Amino acid sequence: MMDGVKPSSSGRGREWRARPRPVPAVLMVRRLPASGATRAEQRELQRQLGRHLACAAAARLLGCAPALVGVAGGGDTRPVVQRGGRADGTVMLAISHSGPWACAAATRAPGSIGVDVQQASARPAGRLVRHLGWQDWLAGRDDDDLRDRFTQAWTLWEATAKCEDAEVLAATNAAFSTLLPGLRPGVPGKWQAGAYRASSVRLETDCWLTVVVRDAGSAVPAGDSLTPHAAHD
Repeated sequence: MMDGVKPSSSGRGREWRARPRPVPAVLMVRRLPASGATRAEQRELQRQLGRHLACAAAARLLGCAPALVGVAGGGDTRPVVQRGGRADGTVMLAISHSGPWACAAATRAPGSIGVDVQQASARPAGRLVRHLGWQDWLAGRDDDDLRDRFTQAWTLWEATAKCEDAEVLAATNAAFSTLLPGLRPGVPGKWQAGAYRASSVRLETDCWLTVVVRDAGSAVPAGDSLTPHAAHD
């Protein structure tokens, strides 16, 4: 069989169709060192580190030095890669940070990507659980298990929302619904469903990271680049 194609039967005999290949993706993760920074200072350090990691991830895809890549936007909008003072639409970015952790993910357009890192805090708010419709899914859990399960699922919810440029608190999230059956609560792993592939990683006892890539729905290859990379200055 030719590489990258598969047979497809039709009423007029046999034809060949190209097998979709997964778009490349890069994930960069770093933990801020302990410091005596105020909360406002910590947030600024997270923001700067997230953009630094985004430049590193984009540069890895583009095959250039991080110093040649810039990042604009972010916050409530998707960050945009800039090269030579102009937006580069060939790379899609996503940035997230929580607690001491910051991360950035990049993939090639027309694919898309989303990433979220969350450090578990207090018991999730009942109003948010009801808004998401997760009451039954979380019912009967002790506080530690409930908090861990919610944190991991929330990273998947937010990563899929970012991947699709959707409102984080929208009433529905089709990408999340597609991927949720493959999520194993409390267990790191990689899986795919439909046009999406995902990787969920426990960074610390109380911290989860999930990255979601939308492409043509191909399987995640062994050793693919959804494994977190340490960033280098």
